[in-house]
Order: sequence, then C-alpha cells, then structure tokens
Amino acid sequence: MYLLGGRGTPNGLTGIFGRLSFATNQNIGPAVNLTAPANNVTVVPGSSVNVAANASDFDGYIERVEFYVDGSLVFTDYEAPYGFTWTAPMTQRNYTLMARAYDNEGASTNSPTRTITVYTDNLPPAVAIISPADQAAFPRGTQMQVSVNASDPDGTVTRVELYSNGQLVASKTSGPWTFLWNAPAGFHTLTARATDNANATSQSLPVEIVVGGPPQPKLIAINFKDNPATDINETATGGYYWNSVANHTFSKGLCERSTIRRSLTLLFKWKQLVWVRGE
Repeated sequence: MYLLGGRGTPNGLTGIFGRLSFATNQNIGPAVNLTAPANNVTVVPGSSVNVAANASDFDGYIERVEFYVDGSLVFTDYEAPYGFTWTAPMTQRNYTLMARAYDNEGASTNSPTRTITVYTDNLPPAVAIISPADQAAFPRGTQMQVSVNASDPDGTVTRVELYSNGQLVASKTSGPWTFLWNAPAGFHTLTARATDNANATSQSLPVEIVVGGPPQPKLIAINFKDNPATDINETATGGYYWNSVANHTFSKGLCERSTIRRSLTLLFKWKQLVWVRGE
C-alpha cells in the first residue's frame, strides 16, 4: 500500500496526496524436492529403499506429499518428515521416482525425478529336500523329520521355508535345515524355498508323501485281455496286495465282474490309476 498526495494551485500541482493500494489473490504453489535416495543409485531386488522429500509452501502450508514410481502413485504422506520405505521389485531395470506436493489451496508441484536401478549379479541359492523320499508313506500321528540341503555359491543362505501343498508349515533362519513336522493324514506335496543374503530365492523339486498309509485304488479303467472292447471303464471290487516299487505302486489281485473272476496286474500311482491290463 502506498500513500500519494497532491494540491492544485493556479500555477499547477504543488503537492501529491491520496492513497493507492493493490493486492494479489494468486496462490503461490509449493516447493518440493526428493532428498533420498541419491540419483542413479543401484539397489538389489527385494531390498528396502528409503525414499524422502522436503516440501514447503510460501503462502500457506503443505496438505500432502505423494510419491510416484514410473508415474504410478505408491504412497501418500500427510505429515512431515515426508517419506516411506519402498521395496525394490524383483524385476531388474531402471525405475523413475518423483514426489508431488499439494498446498492448502490445492496447488501442486512435481519434484525433479530421480533414477534408481534395480540390479544384481548375485547367483540364487540351491535347495533340495533330501528326506523323506518321494512317494514315502507314514502312519498317522508320525512326527516327521524333513531334511533340506541349502547352499549359496556367492553368499550365505539366510532362510529356508518348508511348504506342504503350497502352505507354509515351518521356517528357519539358520542351519541345520531340519524340520520336525506333525503332518496330518492325507496326501502332501512338500517343497522347500531358500533365500540368500541378497534376497534371491530358489524352490526345490517337489516330494510327494502320504500320511495314513496308501489308499485303496479306485479302478477307473479295466482292460481284460480277452475282451477289451466290452470290459473297459468298468468298476472293480476285490482285495489287493501292496508292493511299493520306485515311484509307483504295483498291486496284483482278483477283480470281480459279475460272477467272472479274472486276474489283473495294476499300475497305480498315488492319486489315480494310470494303467490296468489283464493277465
């Protein structure tokens, strides 16, 4: 605001008087900058990255700060200090970070972007279940010992997890990698997952076991040698004698069809009959 004055005389203006005022209602947008991580930094997949920003507003206050990765909003902070922890993805490539600040009147400003590279030349760990054996059978109520071999060619193994049918049942952060497990009755597909010091992971080949003894086979295809066309896909009943060989169970016994009894050789894998041929 300024004061102006003036006085008129026959000879002209001898003084200046009066009041002149002006103001502006235009809001000034906020200022924002990323302070972490450093530009062009490299991190390993799965690592935790501190992302932080400074934000201020000349003629108001900061309402919120949003954080973006490759243009997608990943976090919003409403209070200073502004920041969050970002988990680096497992996909190895460059990512672009940006912060956007909003003031109390809705004006926004984008920070300069920063590039972060997710990369590792780390080799993943090796892991295998060494016991129990594939296709092993256990009585009900057995406390099973599951032993796992895990190693890392360029670091250390920091965790081994045991899964049954895709569900986590046990975990350890130091060796020996042996688990005691009270398995419920039924079929179980066991796998082990190892994690190394650089967060690389590997999964073992599956091991199939059954708890509660092998089930009675349900015959889904019967092929009598002397008349296969009419005898296929018939249901069979009868007694069976178990003999476990390698990865399959072979059973030999008698199958009753009406009043005719014929000798069968059965090739049976745990969950379904895969082949039947008459003798």
